[in-house]
Amino acid sequence: MRRIQRDINHRKGGHSCESRNPGKNWIPGQARNDKAKRTAGVMHNDTAEIQEGWILATIADTVHLNPPKPAHNALPAQTPVTFVPMPAVDAARGVISEPEVRPFSQVRKGYTAFREGDVIVAKITPCMENGKAAIVMNLENGLGFGSTEFHVLRSNGSVLPEYLYYFIRQESFRKAAEGEMTGSVGQKRVPAEFLKQSEIPLPPLSEQERIVSKVEELLGRGNVAKEGLAKVAIILKRFRQAVLTAACSGRLTADWRSTQKELESADQLVERIKRTYREEYEAQCSKAEREGKRPPKKPEILELRRVETGDLPEIPDEWTWVYLPALGYMSRGKSKHRPRNAAHLYGGPYPFIQTGDIAQSQGLITSHRQTYSEAGLAQSHLWSAGTICITIAANIAHSAILTYPACFPDSVVGVICDETLCVKEYGQPLKM
Repeated sequence: MRRIQRDINHRKGGHSCESRNPGKNWIPGQARNDKAKRTAGVMHNDTAEIQEGWILATIADTVHLNPPKPAHNALPAQTPVTFVPMPAVDAARGVISEPEVRPFSQVRKGYTAFREGDVIVAKITPCMENGKAAIVMNLENGLGFGSTEFHVLRSNGSVLPEYLYYFIRQESFRKAAEGEMTGSVGQKRVPAEFLKQSEIPLPPLSEQERIVSKVEELLGRGNVAKEGLAKVAIILKRFRQAVLTAACSGRLTADWRSTQKELESADQLVERIKRTYREEYEAQCSKAEREGKRPPKKPEILELRRVETGDLPEIPDEWTWVYLPALGYMSRGKSKHRPRNAAHLYGGPYPFIQTGDIAQSQGLITSHRQTYSEAGLAQSHLWSAGTICITIAANIAHSAILTYPACFPDSVVGVICDETLCVKEYGQPLKM
């Protein structure tokens, strides 16, 4: 244990760690209580193994946590400095993507201060859990200020900022921090004490440099692979659209049609279906008249005018153009209550599909993020599985098929296909 103390003191430039605890023979890495002994979010014991030449230290041994602000006269009042609001930290990439510039006098009070090379990490939920952390670089006049919801970690020379940054970005570390949050729901924060007492395996500086270099190399490869996959996704989307275009123009089944000797044309099919609808409608009207009731609504397919095809793409002779309502039943979703976000409408057993769910579904709706209560259902409508959902607001012209009964608002149109006329899987891509 004496070797550990000599090593950590040497990395700090010879300043004794014991000065923070006068009268106590405390050694870095030695637990003060059960909460103190954590490495990357995993409880550690006295026999935990670390690499040869490494030591186990607390973060407090390696950094100045939340150091004091610069003096009020550190810079002239109107000197521009960098300002980092919480949204400026990109959680996915772990960088400051949209910093602002403000006068020193405007941000000197009431904000968190940091300087070049500091590591900042969000303390508040959900920003911390999402990974909002970054190394501060390229500051205006060497100074930066930001949200009071950041903890600042400034290396004391024993740890590279990059090594520390990658350590706290680990999911296991963030989960451990989440478990130690204090405060009320929605305002929970990671206490500074958690960071002070968390343990970090500390290699020699030369090995830290090697680790950081290797991590950045591997992450760089990952980014290249990610960019490649993004291009693949674009190619697949174009291919899918090309297939759908070929399918809906008749080119995809041209060879099959050439082998069919007695193929009923689409015009003949539509007229046959119309006759069936007309006969059923007239029978319903007669029944309503006998019973003194109002006649039923006339089916859409009997009301539709013929499509003018002059400006439309060419299709096979056996095909025909029809308006979408001719495929069966079509109507907008319902969400009558105002305000729409009234709490009593939600949290029940009835799936509530929104435009974002449809846009992200890749054609089949298999999950949802919101549900309706009984009150929510009463002011909406439960559509059956197999309904084609088409967005007409926000994410416009996306479509998908329900795989289970669900409600949706009036920003979505539902189409229930008459499968004697059109199968739902064929009707669904028409609006994509």
